[in-house]
Order: sequence, then C-alpha cells, then structure tokens
Amino acid sequence: LGDRERAQRIGHTLDIVAQLQPLTGYLGEASALLPSDHPWVARANEAREELLAAVRRLFRNLGDVDVVAWRRRLEDLRREYVAAYTELHNRYVLQPGGIERRQRLLRDPRVAQLQALSGVEILNRAELDRWRAAVEAIPSCESFHDGVLADSPRCPYCHFSPAQASGPSATTLLDQLDARLESLGVRWHAAL
Repeated sequence: LGDRERAQRIGHTLDIVAQLQPLTGYLGEASALLPSDHPWVARANEAREELLAAVRRLFRNLGDVDVVAWRRRLEDLRREYVAAYTELHNRYVLQPGGIERRQRLLRDPRVAQLQALSGVEILNRAELDRWRAAVEAIPSCESFHDGVLADSPRCPYCHFSPAQASGPSATTLLDQLDARLESLGVRWHAAL
C-alpha cells in the first residue's frame, strides 16, 4: 500500500472510532458501575471485543465496520444498562416514599420513648445511637428517574454505584430496623 492509501485507511478508521466513541465511552464507564457478575456486563464486554476486532480488521484493510449496525447495537446496550441501573437504584436507594417512611420511623413515638430512657445508666444508649445511624445511613435519592442517565451512566444526585451495593434492599432494611426498634424497646422495658 502507498502512503496515501494508508493515510486514507487511518483517517477512515479514526472517523469510525470518533463516531462510536460517545457510546463506547458511556458503556465503558457503565461496565465499571455494575457488579462484575451482572449479565449486562458480559454482553457489554462481548460487544466491546467484537467491535475492537472489527476496527482492527478495518485498520488492516480486511473488512469494513457497519457504523449504523454498531450504533444500533450500542444504543440497545445503553437502553439495557439504563433499565438494569434503574432496577438496582430502586432496590438499594430509598425513593421519595421510602424517604418519607424513614422520617416517620425516626419520629416514631417509640424512638422518643427510648431517647428518654437512654439516660438510665443500666441501658445501652450506644445501641439506640447505632440504630439511628443505621436508619440514616440508608442511601436516598428524591430526584432519580431513568432520564437522568442520558448523558452519564451514574445518578447525578446520589452517585449510586451498584457495584458497591449488596445485601437487602433499602425497603427491607427499613423493615428490619423497624423490627429492631421494637425489639430494643421490649428489651429496655424488661431491663427496667
């Protein structure tokens, strides 16, 4: 190949890479946010490897890259990611209804009663403090909707990272902490 043909091939390859880069960049960041064992991550990695192989073949002049087909496939992956992220966000982060429920739990008359009893030396005040800290530690986000993932794969409000989430859902945690509050009250009353 002559220098001119090589330069044209390189220019064509760079043009295709530039056309797909916004989607591939988004999906690359998205892959790091989901748990590594999530099925979407495997599909995204497979697509990435196939695209890299296609670009290498193009660079070697052994084939072409169908930009329209790849854009469609990458957009499909992006939509699947938004659905997966939204599902995990809704599971592990309190939404407005859950936030309201948490506030009601913190204002519950049982909490006020235990707060009043916490001054008694034989009772473990730290236990009530740990309970309150656990309730307040549940992540929350009032503004999330899947549209906020249009430009960035992470919620811009709470910066939720599904890869770091595990265990029970936010709602289940509230249920457990409500039961723990009840148990704490029973134990403290029995101790008195």
